[in-house]
Amino acid sequence: MTQPAVIYCRVSSLKQVTEGHGLASQETRCREYAKHKGYEVVEVFHDEGITGKLLDRPNMKAMLTYLKQHRATHPVVIIDDISRLARDIETHLRLRASISAAVPIAGWSSICWPLWPRTSARRIPNRCSIA
Repeated sequence: MTQPAVIYCRVSSLKQVTEGHGLASQETRCREYAKHKGYEVVEVFHDEGITGKLLDRPNMKAMLTYLKQHRATHPVVIIDDISRLARDIETHLRLRASISAAVPIAGWSSICWPLWPRTSARRIPNRCSIA
């Protein structure tokens, strides 16, 4: 059985949304990472024009709800960059706790992010964080 994965993308400015920069490239990199790891992307969540300092984001809430509803399948959360999850440590820790509570995996967080250089010659390392 293929490991299911969800992708979370966020841009903080409306300019990034209207000019089309950010969300599509984040999703593309996350999909490449999922393909490399053998994950099946089952859902994608975008928050457009919302700061990473806020916990109350519409599609972050939708993702957490999805994770709780599908916890038996242990989906992995893929984000393009750790800053897409949160911009400050308090928000980051609270969101990590919420994601880990939604999809408990013994000893592991379910958050992965591809930290490769943003060039055409990418190396795709395994970056799953330990809870």
